[in-house]
Amino acid sequence: MEFTPKLKEEIIDKHLSPLKEAVEIVKQDLI
Repeated sequence: MEFTPKLKEEIIDKHLSPLKEAVEIVKQDLI
């Protein structure tokens, strides 16, 4: 399996999306 930059980006996005959503929810709770 080749680890192309694009593939790496997709993997990072997949892991960061839920994290970003959680951060947004926490931000809304704090405001």
